[in-house]
Amino acid sequence: MLLPLVEIETSNENHISDRAIVGYRGRRLLVLVTDDEPTHCNLIKDILEPIGFTVLVAANANECLQLARNHSPDICLLDISMPGMNGLDLAVVLREVITNASQIIMISANAVEGIDGKIDQSSFDDYLMKPIDYDRFLEKLQNNLNIEWVYEGLIDFSDPKNETSADILKPLPVHEIEELVRLGQMGHVRAIQTKINELENEFPECSLFMKTLRGYVSDFQLTRFMAALENTHE
Repeated sequence: MLLPLVEIETSNENHISDRAIVGYRGRRLLVLVTDDEPTHCNLIKDILEPIGFTVLVAANANECLQLARNHSPDICLLDISMPGMNGLDLAVVLREVITNASQIIMISANAVEGIDGKIDQSSFDDYLMKPIDYDRFLEKLQNNLNIEWVYEGLIDFSDPKNETSADILKPLPVHEIEELVRLGQMGHVRAIQTKINELENEFPECSLFMKTLRGYVSDFQLTRFMAALENTHE
């Protein structure tokens, strides 16, 4: 699967499983994307939001700096070629605005834009080339954010011996599960996604379960979605 945002490097530290990613362990991570092309921003949102990331979008350097000051992103994805301040200059300024713990990845349409090993790369941590290969993009996020992915089918929410799933499911009220079941029976995907977002905000303890459900719905696997809900009553 190719996306309009492939990186130049060939090495990789982690391998993305063939199983579908439905989320990741830990707190919700914030990604700030800066690109003057809305299509690229929307594609990144479409990749990351269903698996639990919060994605903020900026069309230029000024918007990026304002969002960075207000929200302290975990990682910034910066397009190099933008009107006004370019991505490389923006990265330098961002280092003064956000903490060193925040990661910066540059995005380039071609190698001659500057990311060729001939410039000072101290202002950013990594780089990608458009178009981004889906798996490599997620590997970059994994490497730079030390992410532990949660893969489809690796967590059995029906197993009472699974302490993680038990902890996640315990706080979710029965009436909320019943509402999700009702929406699933209707096949109302958009309403299910909205409800999942609401529940994840209201019950952060259930975030891993919500991410799993979101993955099923995003892939239109409503049978598995319903099975996961039914297992919570057992």
